[in-house]
Amino acid sequence: MADTKDEASEAMKASNTLVLREGSIRAYNTDGIGAVRAVLEQSPSSLNGNVLVLGSGGSARGIAFSLLEKGNVETLVIAARNTDAGNKIVDLLNRVRPGRTSFLSLEDAERKCAEFSLVIHTTPLGMKGKDPGPVFSPSSFHRDQTVFDIVYNPLVTPLVKIARSFGASVIPGTEMLLYQAVEQFRLFTGIQLESELIEKGRQRLHSALHEN
Repeated sequence: MADTKDEASEAMKASNTLVLREGSIRAYNTDGIGAVRAVLEQSPSSLNGNVLVLGSGGSARGIAFSLLEKGNVETLVIAARNTDAGNKIVDLLNRVRPGRTSFLSLEDAERKCAEFSLVIHTTPLGMKGKDPGPVFSPSSFHRDQTVFDIVYNPLVTPLVKIARSFGASVIPGTEMLLYQAVEQFRLFTGIQLESELIEKGRQRLHSALHEN
């Protein structure tokens, strides 16, 4: 459908935004931009260690790409139940940044979870109406980690509750939702939203989800 693609969409074969301009359609992936901006604002130091992405869907692809390109992550691990899909992400990423990304089974990732400074969960587990999960057992987390669950409904997922109970820093899924929408707005209008408007959007988003 798209005539052209941004770098993330081209590299990872996944898009979530189409922009029509002057008769041409361009595809973008804003998930990764939103996720990395959230991490940079809330826990930038977590990008300096080993980073684990759980899942192998479109969101995982976009986020993983941006972690390497915009987050400058040196060691990235993809863990997923679908081994073929997970290894496909690794293959695509290693074409862009060779040698930085590897794959682990969920079982091995859980066993090694303490080695990661940042854990990003991208599967539907914990989403309202879905299997509550969590993907890992409670004892996997510790206070020196940051855990980012991109699920935003409910606001506090089972994974977030567990991570907090073990002292880990938590980034809620609403942050990625907010910042990828900010990027989409910029793509559609050419306008970069000011911080005050972004904060108003955050408050309205939280209020809407509390009422849900």
